[in-house]
Amino acid sequence: MYVFLRPNNFFNKLQKRRNAEHLLLNSVGLVPATIDLDINTVMRGFSKGDSNISGKYSLSLSLVTRPPIVSLTGQDYCPFKEKICNVDAPHHLALVVSDSYEGHIYSAMIAVIGFELRGSSVIVYQIQGGRIKPKEDDKNIEFKKHVGKVRKWILSRLNWEQLLVYVIEEWARLNGFSKVKIQCADDNTWRQETQAILNIQDSSRNERIDKHYDQIAEISGYRRGMNYWNKTMVSV
Repeated sequence: MYVFLRPNNFFNKLQKRRNAEHLLLNSVGLVPATIDLDINTVMRGFSKGDSNISGKYSLSLSLVTRPPIVSLTGQDYCPFKEKICNVDAPHHLALVVSDSYEGHIYSAMIAVIGFELRGSSVIVYQIQGGRIKPKEDDKNIEFKKHVGKVRKWILSRLNWEQLLVYVIEEWARLNGFSKVKIQCADDNTWRQETQAILNIQDSSRNERIDKHYDQIAEISGYRRGMNYWNKTMVSV
């Protein structure tokens, strides 16, 4: 009689994945992303030219759990919850900037990568930079304009889509996931809805979607499959 024993590494990875899923399902708000990465070092690898972003702003990585996609800007000054991204996935990992406005500290999400967990895979459905568009009658309009300018200044100096893909790969690898998949641009919800509901081809939106998904996946070393770009993670 033969007994098949799975290696300890299998159970270690399984437990890591379960712990990660438990964290995502049972936390609220912004949760520090426990990744062994120096964000300043990572930024230098994805910066455009000689951009000294870390010399001007403090950036960090956070997992965004329920409630999804809210900005915690101005916790001690004009607090508000600003919807900066559409919600296209169950979970998000965010690039967060901390800065001050009129002497008060705030934190704001400036870009997110949205994903779901499926077995031993992390599947990416969303790669999006945050947008803040305050209305003219908004009592916090100047504050929100400030946050929007900070976001635009940082993202214009980063290959931020590639940075977020790299970060989600590291998160997946460290949490026991063996593969990361990125949805193909043709299957993106916004492209399909634009065509189905409005019956039009939005060329500018389609170009952005192609860049955020197909181009970034290819640059990042993914192989295209039927509906997803695929990349196998190296075990830790």
